[in-house]
Amino acid sequence: MDVSLFTHFREYEEVLAESLRGVASEMRLVDVGELIAYIRTERDGHIASLVAAASELSFKPGSLTFAAAADCDVDWGGAPSILLGLEFANMGFRVYFTLVLQSRRAAVEIDYMTRDDAPVVDASHKEALALALADASRAVVEPA
Repeated sequence: MDVSLFTHFREYEEVLAESLRGVASEMRLVDVGELIAYIRTERDGHIASLVAAASELSFKPGSLTFAAAADCDVDWGGAPSILLGLEFANMGFRVYFTLVLQSRRAAVEIDYMTRDDAPVVDASHKEALALALADASRAVVEPA
């Protein structure tokens, strides 16, 4: 497999990660034990509801959804890692990615991305993705 084909995702991941800061913070408010239990017992509906609630302050409804994939890495030697498969959809983009949550950090790993139903195979759509994320975001307006 040619790994160089996927190196362009790194630039998109940076743009996406910046937009997901609020969602990651909101997800960390969920009791990690309950979240692990939902993942282990495949309670996808519960996880979808948590993701919807966590994203409602940052994104317009339906633009960021749970993609029915979740896992957790829990061992005796360290803090848990939660992996949530999510989908961002707006302005022709569909981005399937994993949000990795840890106690003090979060990361984004893009699995697959399309624009207008065609695979994104280079970094030329970075600005367009940033616009799609901005369009889907709920802008916070400071009171006067």
